[in-house]
Amino acid sequence: MRLFRILHWRARAKFYRLQAEKLERTVSLLRRELNAEMERNREREDTFASATIMGGRNMYGVAARIGPALKRQEAAVASQSDPWQQLPWEDRAEFATEWWPGAQAVGRSEMQARQDFMQELAKRKQLNDEPFSIQ
Repeated sequence: MRLFRILHWRARAKFYRLQAEKLERTVSLLRRELNAEMERNREREDTFASATIMGGRNMYGVAARIGPALKRQEAAVASQSDPWQQLPWEDRAEFATEWWPGAQAVGRSEMQARQDFMQELAKRKQLNDEPFSIQ
């Protein structure tokens, strides 16, 4: 009985430790985003202040401070370069359940099967069976 209590508390401690680590990662990400937003706001304030003050004195050419804005471009670049990632999950599920096993049986590679599937999707005409849709 005592062993079960020890194992139970050990499992609970592990669970809460993992939850705490997950929350720490989330907090660090949010801190980085907030700092980036703060720097972005400083840049805007500098631009507006320098435009107002410098423009009133007929002065030009003072560059505003540029802050390190946090941008999430990695995911956008990957999705633009790979059309497979832009497919809805239904089409990817259809490929995984219907097309890929058949292509394996014939001896085609996964890339060739994906290309064939993408060509087939391009050939399909969109089914419009909504009775109240405007065409």
